[in-house]
Amino acid sequence: MNPAEAGRSAVSLVDLTNTEEVRFPRSQSGSEPQHLLSILLGDYWFSRTEHISSAGLVALLAEFDISEGSARQAMLRLHKRGVLEQSRAGRTTAYGFRPRTDEVTAVRLRHVVGFGTKPPPWDGLWTVLTLTVPDTIRNVRTAIQNGLRSEGFAMLQDGVWIAPRDRTQTATRLLAEHGVRDGHVFRADHIPHSGVEAALQRSFDLSKLRRYYERFIQAHRPALDDPALVGNPLAYRTRMMNQWLAFRGIDPELPAELWPADWPRPEARRIFRVLYDELGPAAEERFKEVLRPTDPQLVELTGHHVAGPFDEE
Repeated sequence: MNPAEAGRSAVSLVDLTNTEEVRFPRSQSGSEPQHLLSILLGDYWFSRTEHISSAGLVALLAEFDISEGSARQAMLRLHKRGVLEQSRAGRTTAYGFRPRTDEVTAVRLRHVVGFGTKPPPWDGLWTVLTLTVPDTIRNVRTAIQNGLRSEGFAMLQDGVWIAPRDRTQTATRLLAEHGVRDGHVFRADHIPHSGVEAALQRSFDLSKLRRYYERFIQAHRPALDDPALVGNPLAYRTRMMNQWLAFRGIDPELPAELWPADWPRPEARRIFRVLYDELGPAAEERFKEVLRPTDPQLVELTGHHVAGPFDEE
């Protein structure tokens, strides 16, 4: 794939993400321009302390047909949220990630690029949380339920939440943060009996998650056999990452022992890994090409990640 032939984002991918047949989970916090900008900088400008000019970031987001106004608004909002730092040199405004320690940087990289690899071993025990929140403080109930779901818990029945592995510290922290006193946290074994598997699948909504993974496979498997479907490697790779990262908010990452038959996540991860790694060099070249007119002194600092090593650990 020659970056010089890239042009705009391939119609095949953009159209797929907007059709009823291939619907993906919503991206994480922030609008699409904010999230795409975060991915671009996180992938091709990871751990750099230098700032990229706002004009350069506008040009990069134009690869996704994002207008200059929306691009600049995304920069400002990420700055206000504390995600990006802002600097000025004369009339030029520039942005970059806030400095982080090497340890924090490595953890962030693992969470982003390594998502979906083999699940860690499981001791067979569950974390069980029982709680009662009065109707008079429904906002607290909603907040703690959202917090539990984001940490991989599912509601087994009213007032009873479960998560595989040891999530006791997470559960007690959430109870304390929201001032819930009528709550109890246990580590327990689950005794198999008729209907257990179906109940777990309903609690964790695995049928919906299966559909999302299958749609990801449907959207991206063709590009493995026909690279021409990719079009712009930078736009394709970044949008694919945007879709892949959305799974982090809905996948409870159950132990392999609890996966339903023919669980599609391994195949989805394989497709993501192959395309992400194969498109990396061409996407980096496109990033440089777009950045060169506004920030020529920064072009050679660009890099990109690969996902393969995380699957081999």
